[in-house]
Amino acid sequence: MNLEKNCKLFKMKILRKIVNKNIIWNFKRQYASTLTWLMLGLGEKNTGLPVRIYVSEKLDIDRGTLPSIKVQNNYSNHTEGKCFLVSIEDDPKIITGKAKNIKQEDLEKIFMFIKVNKNNLLSLWNYEIDQMSFAEKLELYTNGN
Repeated sequence: MNLEKNCKLFKMKILRKIVNKNIIWNFKRQYASTLTWLMLGLGEKNTGLPVRIYVSEKLDIDRGTLPSIKVQNNYSNHTEGKCFLVSIEDDPKIITGKAKNIKQEDLEKIFMFIKVNKNNLLSLWNYEIDQMSFAEKLELYTNGN
């Protein structure tokens, strides 16, 4: 009887974990576009860019996608509005969303920033460094350098 009761309790714990994982997964999937609260938000003072960017480690919802950063689709200093994703690679490109409110010259600055910081961005994405270490290693964008 005691063994049977322990087996039932064990099964209930496993089921609870599965249910909790599914709830979290569904929450992340439903609110993926607003998950900036899990990300490190960086403004002009931190990056040299005229727009805010958001960087993070790869999340469960990012499986199968290219490493990327989120870029705020306006010039506000506050977290607001929609973002678009830019890939972290040698030739960065917009992979999700549209940069309809960002000037072309500023998009080029964003792409250059990614190229200069590519190794650190990928290290963060792949959990090789944490957000604080990333912030310490960050190289500012300075007029084409």
